Amino acid sequence: MLLAKAAWDAVSAETIQNCWKKAFQLDSAATLHITITEPPKDWQILLDFASGKIESMQQAESKLQKLLGTRYNPSDWKAAFDAIFVAEDDQAAAIAGVERLHSAVLNQNQHTSVGTQDVPQLAAIKVELMEQVRGTRPTLNDLLNPAAEIEVSELLYRFPGGDKNIIEEVCKQGQSQAEDVIELSDDEEESVLPEITYSQGMDLCAQLERLCSQYSDAPGVNTLSLQTQVRRLQAHLRLEDGKRQKQTTLDSFWSHAVAPM
Repeated sequence: MLLAKAAWDAVSAETIQNCWKKAFQLDSAATLHITITEPPKDWQILLDFASGKIESMQQAESKLQKLLGTRYNPSDWKAAFDAIFVAEDDQAAAIAGVERLHSAVLNQNQHTSVGTQDVPQLAAIKVELMEQVRGTRPTLNDLLNPAAEIEVSELLYRFPGGDKNIIEEVCKQGQSQAEDVIELSDDEEESVLPEITYSQGMDLCAQLERLCSQYSDAPGVNTLSLQTQVRRLQAHLRLEDGKRQKQTTLDSFWSHAVAPM
């Protein structure tokens, strides 16, 4: 194991990159970009872990935490560690995975300052999202001002005449709402229920009186008092009905009495 490690340490990074290029036919410009770009210290720690110079993940995390201080977040570097673990014992594949993530970070930040770089996890997410984009990528202006909203606003809220057209539109809508209210009121008037006659009222009182007797033990209800009130109402209806019938009889009598011979 010691001899294998010593042999691996003797292999230069340039040799590893050339072998990787031959095996997977990498773009020469991308390879040159990786070769001439010296990785930052945080990425160098990951490369050392991928090449075996750092023996454990705990040591690599400790070095990153010491280097970055409060800016260190384990989840930010998860993608890089995953790339190393996926390669298992293949150190060349592990190094290539880390360099690929580093290259993605550099490509994403080619128009920004050198001091601001995306963490590996963010770079991996950006690459994954960009691969899912189909067709023409929308611009920022397209996202902020969708064409559908512009068309709707122009059709419904266009007033070339200025305030005059706005006032006319408001009055028109108010008149339409008033007409709807009038139609609703007319419908309500047409649906008025017919009056209950004296005879119908007395029948209802009799039924309600029997109901009170049948359910006299209903909790929370004073059926005796209710029954008394119903009887009074029934007596009042009977009296009024008698007066009506008497008046009808008198009217009929006098109409016949004064009728011309």
